[in-house]
Amino acid sequence: MTFNEAQTRDLHIDPQLRAADWNLSDRTKVRLEVPVDGYDAEPWNGITDYCLYDASGDVLAVVEAKRCSRNAREADEQLRHYVTEIGKMQGFAPFGFMANGHDIWFWEVGLAHPRLVAGFFAPADLERLRFLRQNRQPLETTPINNSIVDRPYQHEAIRRLGEAFAANKRRALLVMATGTGKTRVAMALIDVFLRANQAQNVLFLADRDALVDQTLTDGFKAHLPNEPRDRIYTHQIDTAKRLFVATEQTMALCYTKFNPGFFDLIIFDEAHRSLFKRFTEVIEYFDARMIGLTANLSDQYRIL
Repeated sequence: MTFNEAQTRDLHIDPQLRAADWNLSDRTKVRLEVPVDGYDAEPWNGITDYCLYDASGDVLAVVEAKRCSRNAREADEQLRHYVTEIGKMQGFAPFGFMANGHDIWFWEVGLAHPRLVAGFFAPADLERLRFLRQNRQPLETTPINNSIVDRPYQHEAIRRLGEAFAANKRRALLVMATGTGKTRVAMALIDVFLRANQAQNVLFLADRDALVDQTLTDGFKAHLPNEPRDRIYTHQIDTAKRLFVATEQTMALCYTKFNPGFFDLIIFDEAHRSLFKRFTEVIEYFDARMIGLTANLSDQYRIL
């Protein structure tokens, strides 16, 4: 069956927004068909499909909808215009989504291209992302805590990762030989992300219980003692924390209990290329920057 745009919105996009905790009945949070002046001579081209609002009445995000049979990216030009014009009126540019009932694309000012995401972001996640965007500092120049890592090659590895993400990479693999301090580098890297306001919610994943417990105590508790932390279990998830640890097996069972935009940074311990094949469903679900840690005795460290 071929749906028109109204049917696509009613049967697909509206339920997807509700699943992300948007109350479509609350007009202080979600409004439909909001006019934006100046797009072109045809008034229906100057009307957003959805505007998503924060508590103060500012537009957090614009959603442009297309019918199921059309490519969601056809809304690209409209979305960029709406986001830019609304930004002029409220002091910051909102985020943007393009959806056709099947695919959802996320875009923000400053990035050249939108990216495919697994779902709409929850109100709290969009507010957190706005805070990070407005207060972020460069990763590559944020001071590194010498009490966590003090070896030159550890500092260089962190700086190289910062440069990679500054170049808009979303994923990186850090290869460090056994005994060179991967866990400490990970803690120092998380510390840099937090102090640079480039992350608030961080997930550390490992494939064994012992590594998860070690990260929680010898890692987070020892080196980031003031940050709220918790281990994720399928029956126990406290989203009020900022630092999380879990086994890959646990996350494979409960990842949909989180919104796709919940984590800003995910680190995989003992990662290797096959992980991105057997763990694809979880990796593709979260819209986070991701770092894999692995050992290779032939190199002191490498970043791929």
